[in-house]
Amino acid sequence: MKTLRLLIVAFLMTISLEGLRAQDMAPPDTTLTLESVTIRSTRISQFARGQAFQTLDSLTRRDNPAASLTELLQGFSTSYVRNYGQGTLATLSMRGTSANHAGLIWNGIRLSPPNIGYVDLSLIQGNFFQDIMMLYGGSSPMFGSGSIGGGVHLNNRPVFQPSASLDLGLSAGSFGTFAIEGAGTVSGNTLFSRTAFSLMNAQNNFSYENFFSEKEKLPHAAIFKAGIIQDIAIQLPDDQYIMATGWFQYAGREIPPTMTESVSEAQQLDRSWRTMLVWKDFNPRNTLEARLAYFNEFTRYSDPIPEIYSDIHSQSFITAFESTWELTDHAAVFAGTQYTYEYADLDFYSRPEYQQALAVYASFRYYFPKIRWQFSLNGRQEMLTGYSSPFLFSLGAEGKIWKVLSGRVSFSRNFRAPTLNERFWQPGGNPELEPEKSLNLEGGLFVDFQPGDDSYFFQVTAFNSKVSDWILWLPGSSYWSVENAQEVWSRGFEINGIQRFQVGEFTIHLAESYSFTRSTNEKKLFDLDASYQKQLIYTPVHRFLLKPGLEIRGYRLSLRGTYSGEIYTTKDNQHSLPGFFLLDAVIAKTLYISKKYPLTLQLNLNNMLDKEYQVVPYRPMPGFGVMGTVRAELDSSKFKGQSSKLKF
Repeated sequence: MKTLRLLIVAFLMTISLEGLRAQDMAPPDTTLTLESVTIRSTRISQFARGQAFQTLDSLTRRDNPAASLTELLQGFSTSYVRNYGQGTLATLSMRGTSANHAGLIWNGIRLSPPNIGYVDLSLIQGNFFQDIMMLYGGSSPMFGSGSIGGGVHLNNRPVFQPSASLDLGLSAGSFGTFAIEGAGTVSGNTLFSRTAFSLMNAQNNFSYENFFSEKEKLPHAAIFKAGIIQDIAIQLPDDQYIMATGWFQYAGREIPPTMTESVSEAQQLDRSWRTMLVWKDFNPRNTLEARLAYFNEFTRYSDPIPEIYSDIHSQSFITAFESTWELTDHAAVFAGTQYTYEYADLDFYSRPEYQQALAVYASFRYYFPKIRWQFSLNGRQEMLTGYSSPFLFSLGAEGKIWKVLSGRVSFSRNFRAPTLNERFWQPGGNPELEPEKSLNLEGGLFVDFQPGDDSYFFQVTAFNSKVSDWILWLPGSSYWSVENAQEVWSRGFEINGIQRFQVGEFTIHLAESYSFTRSTNEKKLFDLDASYQKQLIYTPVHRFLLKPGLEIRGYRLSLRGTYSGEIYTTKDNQHSLPGFFLLDAVIAKTLYISKKYPLTLQLNLNNMLDKEYQVVPYRPMPGFGVMGTVRAELDSSKFKGQSSKLKF
């Protein structure tokens, strides 16, 4: 098996090198490249000046069939995703902060349940959304509590023009994995409908090496998850529309034993209902938008061996009203207000708990045409049940420095409100907790130019943040309790880029990312505190990603190499997990039925070097695996008046 994997790697690398040498194989008009579509949130693109962001490209989506946010974010970002294996709990750390500091924003509304403050990324399906964007750095002045390290923004927007499209994918692979996903859109001049669904079942019975260097299969690790999202929008008179969305998600998971356990019978069920109603009014100088959202989250955890049975039920109700005014050709103002009511009922609370929040926020942007720089100012004040919030603000600027070279800089004050678990968990919760507060600074340079059909983008960003009143669970004489115990200093830099260019008949893609992150505790709990000025646990200093790929005559080949550095598992940095390098590949061929309908056959080779590694101690990760996918597409707008040439 190892020999086969080495031969596959050698073959793929040889093809890549041949692509670099191919200069004059065919005239340029025989090759059409895969379209890259970017849909930016208006608020971010206008008022988050000075902050780095990345938009998920269509190629990454295609390379990761039936993918959740876990696989998609790992495929194009160096932000650290901590997970326990395929389909199991996955959380995101951005710029050295915790999972609570990375906001997950759906159409402008934060998704996180009030009891824990973060969302399991493995339960969010990527094909549900038209646009996925990562905004780096502090953005609490724009999006509220928790966005200290950054945020992931999920957006769907209606497009009112006559068209119909259908995208279906069927996948099967190693470890008893089977998945099917699809998305269909029908729209006209006054009606828009989009339906997306996903279903995945996996046994996760991969082999790993135990403490005695013997191979054994992971038991009790099966997962089944399914979900559907439906958008329906109606175009109203005077450039208005109203859109209703319903989103249902279900997952049933067996929790496998760790390497130190002989058996596990633990199981977890997750069920979510999410609904949103959006009204938007477009005017030449003014845009109005109102949103109404309701989230219902339920989790049931059971473990018969220690006799642990727990039900968790939470609900959130959110209303928001926002408006943008274009004051002049160079100036714009944004203002809004949001009310949130959150409720949670847990077995570990003395009674059901709730909290309310009212936020008022505003933004201003100005463009100086003579120097070609834009400046933005954001402010936010939140009023919350039980404690006070500081006034939040951010200042940002970006623009041209010289020809294709641009720069940016941003400074912000951010915060995170304590979760209901941190306040009311029994025993150990602390209703007197203060919000976490941070000051964030970042600056960078970037190059973006498109000579002919080629495109080149490259950026370097340095960041620095200090979080005070960091909330931490600490061991006591008989139970753990929570306090505002630490001050955390996170600093570092990120390098990333993406290029696309033609070499003869080949279309070559290249993407690269590197992040250096130092995140240390700067406050002693006692005189001999061994965690003082040590790297935070589960926070790698180094992360690296390289993705070369090429396309020719309907064939697509891409490689992905990722390196995650050593992570510490104890606060004194005395114990750690070693760094690891993973190599994946995708081979795909697009065929056409009746010269019109594209059918793609794809093979994913994951962890081709069969690397043994762990992201969490004593939780083995899968070795070499294969996934085969058949994908069919139909888009009525792409085939009108086209010839029968081979096209993507």
